[in-house]
Parts: sequence; structure tokens; C-alpha cells
Amino acid sequence: MEGAKLFFGGTDYHSLDEKGRLTLPGPTRAVIQLSCSPELYLSYLPGTSFLSLYTYEKWVKVLAEWNQEERFRSTLDFMDFKRVFFSKIATLTPDKAGRILLPATHREWIKLEKEAVVAGCGDKIEIWERGAFVAYEKKRAEAAASDPQSFLNLAREEERGVPRFPSW
Repeated sequence: MEGAKLFFGGTDYHSLDEKGRLTLPGPTRAVIQLSCSPELYLSYLPGTSFLSLYTYEKWVKVLAEWNQEERFRSTLDFMDFKRVFFSKIATLTPDKAGRILLPATHREWIKLEKEAVVAGCGDKIEIWERGAFVAYEKKRAEAAASDPQSFLNLAREEERGVPRFPSW
């Protein structure tokens, strides 16, 4: 959908079926239907506790950013990082019921057996194992309570457009 910005929000709790399929929440499916392609791109970055799910439009932007980075970083570490990141990609297409089959390897990487969380993160979706997500939220809430100014400073920087992390 050219010119429109696709936005994912909200947090939903779902169970995987016996085949490892995850039913995407209705609002998430609605946003995906606005995309110019039904294909979704699932990635995992080692050391994280979640899977990232991108629309075609966002995936094209991620690739463009990688190409831009590559011009400036030709170190072996960067090439290793790129190899690890791209070797973990799976292309998925939701079925008519709005389900996606999460590959067994991806489920193993985040220790996802049955209970999943689908978290909208603006221009992508994160898929978490429920216990890991609950622990993450608790940790973030405790950090914000112990240092609310730090949390407010982060929010203010994002409001001013200060980039904190790569968009992927």
C-alpha cells in the first residue's frame, strides 16, 4: 500500500495449535491485508527472546538499511553478524484463517512450546514465549519505577526523532 504507513499495536495472548501454527490477532491481520503482499518475513536475532515478523514493505526497508550499512562496514564481525541474521529468515504466508506456521527451529530458539504473545511494535510484530514476555514486562516496569526520569528521557528522545536503535 504505497504512501500508507502500516502500524501494529497491542499485545495479544495466543496458544499454538498442535502443528505449531499461531493465529494472528484480528487487528494484525487487518494491517497485513493492507500490505501490497501477503508474504511475511520472520527473523530471529541470537541473544534475543523473541521473533520479529515483518511485512513485505518493512522487509524491503530492512534490506535497504543493510545495504547502506554494508558500504561503511566491511569488517569480518559485521559480515558474521549479517550472515547470522539473514540465515535465520523464514518467509511465511498466513492461511485463510489468519494462521502462520512458525518453523520448529524458530520456536526452539525462543523456547516457545504452546503459549505465545503477539506484541505490536509499530512497523513490525514481535512473537514471544509468554513467560519470557511477562518477565520482560516486569523487569521494564521495575526499571521504570526505580528510575522514572530515565524512562521519560527515552520517550522524549523518541518524540524528537532521536534514533536509538536501527529500525530493524
